[in-house]
Amino acid sequence: MARMIRKALSLLLCAALLFALAPVTAVHAEGTSGTCGADLVWVYNTETNTLTISGTGKMDDYSFNNSNGLITNNAPWRVYYSMMKSVVINSGVTSIGDSAFAGFTVLKSVTMPDSITSIGRSSFYKCKSLPSVNISKGVKTIHYSAFKECSGLTSLILPNGVTSIGERAFCDCEGLTSFVIPDSVTSLGQFAFYSCDGLTDVTIGSGLTSLSYSAFGVCGRLTNVTFSDNLKNIDERAFYACHALTGIWIPEGVTTIEKYAFEKCENLTSVMIPDSVTSMGYKAFDGCSDDLVIYSGYRTCAQQFAEEYNITFVLGIATTVVVSDLTMNWKSKAALDPTVTTPKGMGYTVAYSSSDPSVVSIDENGEMTGLKKGKATVTVTVTNAVNRTVTDSCTVTVKYTVLQWIIVYLLFGWIWY
Repeated sequence: MARMIRKALSLLLCAALLFALAPVTAVHAEGTSGTCGADLVWVYNTETNTLTISGTGKMDDYSFNNSNGLITNNAPWRVYYSMMKSVVINSGVTSIGDSAFAGFTVLKSVTMPDSITSIGRSSFYKCKSLPSVNISKGVKTIHYSAFKECSGLTSLILPNGVTSIGERAFCDCEGLTSFVIPDSVTSLGQFAFYSCDGLTDVTIGSGLTSLSYSAFGVCGRLTNVTFSDNLKNIDERAFYACHALTGIWIPEGVTTIEKYAFEKCENLTSVMIPDSVTSMGYKAFDGCSDDLVIYSGYRTCAQQFAEEYNITFVLGIATTVVVSDLTMNWKSKAALDPTVTTPKGMGYTVAYSSSDPSVVSIDENGEMTGLKKGKATVTVTVTNAVNRTVTDSCTVTVKYTVLQWIIVYLLFGWIWY
């Protein structure tokens, strides 16, 4: 009887060991290499936690599941999602497949060659540890949600060559602080930068003629937007709930501002709207500051809109600055007095710079000091309440007085040194 019990216990122990080893067997079944396209192979280095993809042509597309916040995909390297730190894609590969790295939460580095032309849907979705990506100059299309919720992403430069940014491509990338959309981009998807809460500065390239629905919605720290002169349309809720915006300059050429375009920009106090705008949608500035002022031309669409919604209207949109050349003596001081014109009541700031501070120095108040004989160009930069910047420059000549000539050249400057 005791022998039978010992035999039964041995069988149970063997079964338990086999069960415990089952997951390890599954991982090894996945392997460390394989194919990921008709002519592509992948190799995973378990020592460096690096995936290398080589060959020619398009990478296969994959899909992912989101179960209670845990992202799992069906890429052949999926078992390394919590270990993979680097991805190296070699020249010849032409695309990054859909969902290829979705949910790879410790991924820190991606190297892509110029042969890549397309970054697939959700390809880097929720890669939260990815700090930067060098988008290769061959890329033309960044698809839907490609970098969505890459919260650690702080640096991303798009090359001039990208033509399309898909819907939600950079949504919830809260680490981004500035972004330049290159002139080559002609299509911007809805919610492209939605809820990029760290974004403060955006430059929109000349290729875009329309800003899509909620493209920059809920970018709560956005303070400065630089538009191109080719922009024609600002779509619904394009800047919804951008709480930090205080002023907006809409460029000449824009014809349509859609409904709710700037809804709930609660600190927006100054908007400059050109005469070219012929259509302004329902409650385009609903929920903005009670102190909002619209600046525009006489009997324009903007004036009619302001009157309809009981918004303060001020005639005029131009801001100018003019400075004149001047001459000053060596070791003397002089105040630069630029002539600045802005619409009535609009605030502005002035900044000064000298091309040669060793000849002429100038402080933040415009006071100059002649430091040596010569010439320097002084530039005055005026930024108004809607972040519209204008500049003018003048030549400042520093000369010797008659007495200084005598001291410097006849007495060799001994009194002065």
